[in-house]
Amino acid sequence: MRWGAPPPRGGGWGGGGGGYSIIGFFVPKPIVWLGAAILIASVSSAILQGFGIPAFQYTMLIPASVWQGELWRLLTWSLIAPDPFGIVFGLLALFFFGPSLMSVWGKARFFRLYFGGAALIGALTTAVMMLLIPRFGRLAESGVYAMLTPMLIAWGTLFPDRTILLMFVLPVRGRYLLSITVFMLFLMGVFSSFWLVLPSVIALVVTLLYMDVLSFRRVYLRARMAMLQRDYKRRTGNLRVVDREKGDEPPRWTH
Repeated sequence: MRWGAPPPRGGGWGGGGGGYSIIGFFVPKPIVWLGAAILIASVSSAILQGFGIPAFQYTMLIPASVWQGELWRLLTWSLIAPDPFGIVFGLLALFFFGPSLMSVWGKARFFRLYFGGAALIGALTTAVMMLLIPRFGRLAESGVYAMLTPMLIAWGTLFPDRTILLMFVLPVRGRYLLSITVFMLFLMGVFSSFWLVLPSVIALVVTLLYMDVLSFRRVYLRARMAMLQRDYKRRTGNLRVVDREKGDEPPRWTH
């Protein structure tokens, strides 16, 4: 299995120039700016919410609202964390995984994947919920939670042998992040709602396809190979090995 899509030519930060030292880590400026945007958008929305202005309701991903034409939600939801827990862990994940991903993809590609991925995941979530389960179309989801999934999976597939401290305690290699992410999504679905974690599940599948961990072509080729092998065994099942003594002439074949 080939882990990860091939890096672009040139690699590097793709621009951005310099960075900041945050809690002892060097973080490139573009990553810090994205984190600042998430912090400002989330905090300002919470403040407006406290004054009776429903800012969260107009920025988070609500499939029914997107279905009715409020397309700006496909981008704004990727900057919103509705609680302090989401802000803290979202920023920590961004500052830890973002620099490594940007070093492989470059600045422009990193932001295209972040916001383009958010738009694609939001659109797919909207389509699935409104076409299959429209009664849950008013459920809202913040993008910071869902966008953690692509960063975890992409980092784990690009750097399978690197080690991180999960929850700052448990050392885990990158190759095991996929299994841990799937398990955590399952627990979140059990204890909250499976429909609320649907964007994260869709983000997981989209990321696995993009990183070439899942490949429809590979699945097709393996299925085709299995069919050919079964057909070969069926056609040759009536053939038997002919035993003969050493020096005997081989049997003559008749047609």
